[in-house]
Amino acid sequence: MKKYCFYLLLVLALTATNMAAQEVGAPWIVPPVMNIDDKFDISPKENDSRFIGTRGRFQGVFDKTGKAILPVEKQEIMLVPCGWIVVSRQNDQRLLYNAQATCMSLPYDQFNAYNNGTALVYKNGLCGLINMQGEELVPVQYEKYTRDQDTYVFSGATGERRMPIPPDFVSPNVKRVEDAKAKAKTRTPLAGHYLIKGNGQFTTGLLNLKRDTVVPPIYRFEEVHPSGMITATFDGKTFGVIDAQHHTLYSFTAAKVGKWTKSGLLPVKFEKKWALIRFPAGDIIFSFGEYDYIETYDPEKDLFIVSKNKLLGLINLKRKFILPCAYTYISQYDHVTTQISDTLHKSGFCYRPTGFILKPQFKYIRNLNDTLVIVSSDSLTGVMNAKTGKYVIPMAEYQIECIGQYFDSHKPQDWRARTTLERHIHGLYDRRGRLVIPHDTADIVMVPKEQTFWICYQREDSSRVWEQRDLQGKTIRTIPKKGADLKKLGYLPTTYRYGNGVETAMKITYTDAQGNEQLYSFISTSMRENLRMVQLGNLWGFVDSDGQVVIQPVMDKVESSKDGYIKAKYQGKWGVLQNPKFDYFEEIEKGIGEK
Repeated sequence: MKKYCFYLLLVLALTATNMAAQEVGAPWIVPPVMNIDDKFDISPKENDSRFIGTRGRFQGVFDKTGKAILPVEKQEIMLVPCGWIVVSRQNDQRLLYNAQATCMSLPYDQFNAYNNGTALVYKNGLCGLINMQGEELVPVQYEKYTRDQDTYVFSGATGERRMPIPPDFVSPNVKRVEDAKAKAKTRTPLAGHYLIKGNGQFTTGLLNLKRDTVVPPIYRFEEVHPSGMITATFDGKTFGVIDAQHHTLYSFTAAKVGKWTKSGLLPVKFEKKWALIRFPAGDIIFSFGEYDYIETYDPEKDLFIVSKNKLLGLINLKRKFILPCAYTYISQYDHVTTQISDTLHKSGFCYRPTGFILKPQFKYIRNLNDTLVIVSSDSLTGVMNAKTGKYVIPMAEYQIECIGQYFDSHKPQDWRARTTLERHIHGLYDRRGRLVIPHDTADIVMVPKEQTFWICYQREDSSRVWEQRDLQGKTIRTIPKKGADLKKLGYLPTTYRYGNGVETAMKITYTDAQGNEQLYSFISTSMRENLRMVQLGNLWGFVDSDGQVVIQPVMDKVESSKDGYIKAKYQGKWGVLQNPKFDYFEEIEKGIGEK
């Protein structure tokens, strides 16, 4: 009975070990069975069913189960995607293996392997062609070999033998990437159509879903309206408008065209005069010469920048001026707050939803993607509510930067004073204008999730402790300056946001079996493919950007994620894990789509 229990426990232990190998938070692409410590790479790029393992100058071929296809020996290996394995050994010996690791080259003197499953072989000065099963598709009895476009040509005293060249093998992974590139090339905002390229450098046309040419590739498209109207040019000098049925909506005589609005309005310049025209009817909304210049400002709301006497204004279709023609600059429409500048190079702002306009009076205006804008004169800076024009943070001799939901207020100090590494003194305001962190000789580290701040003093302040404060400024705890390090408390500061002494940090810890919060012994500062490496005692794992465990810290060794795969040593054996936070092909397709 005792013997039976011993074997039962052994089986359970082995089963538990195997289960643990499979339940680490990510699937094993190659199970932990590899003994090769030096190098092996596996990637989904081209051939992810086989990979080369290296030990010093020795190489072998393995499949995804970790089984050796070719043993690790003193050799150099090249994997051909179709399945061929080309091996170079000492004394210039070259061998050719098929996908099943059967040597196909031993009867021959030389060979050239192709990625279509064939290989050119030579014997006693004669040549022929074999496939991956070793069959001679062309007998080895010809003296000369050439390629004629898509045909193998063998010739000699016995005559000529011609054979169509099989297509190259394209792995599913490569095809997926190529398909994504093809989609990117035919991408168009016009539903139900594909872009096609002509023979010219910039010529473009349209295909419908049946692949019929509906617009010949003789144009250079400028902008395509979702309804099917297209601004285009033949020569880059004059412009016109066509539709997806290849009807000309405006003759190719315009010197310039602007950007479409959603409703089909388009600024057009002809004979040095601008007009606003509604398509497809071609109705003139603002007549030629009514304004010196017309530019689409907000394509959703039909707002336009117009010019009179070299000054800009903002107008709607009813000719109501939102901003009079009195400015030299009006910032882009997608800013929350619109900056305006006058002929004296002073700046103000307009908050369009309320119609509030602050006349130009400042040297600089920043943080336009917000209702709270930073305004500066020659020596003073403050924060103003764009809705009302009232100060949230009064003007003072400080520089101000927006940091998330806070404003960092800082100014340089005399070099003799105790200051930060950048020799700035810092304070921090919230959006109500409350001074959360008083101006002090400190670097500020924000911890958004905890809604706390760390006040971290530099070497010049060696006598002072570091303080953790809450949003009300109350000190929660301190760290003695001697040996102070936030990482020892599990905090991971980011790089400087603006180089002015304000950082953000997150806390990365784990909960032990008793439910207590514990610290990792190491946290990598950089992330690779959405994962951060952590060490727990002598074991390694990975966490995501929020510090949540993705791959359990049970690995003897790990390497950074590459192409969505992670090399990991588990219980003395190497394997490959798939990164569940990174999709190689998704990233490739996203990258293609952004180009």
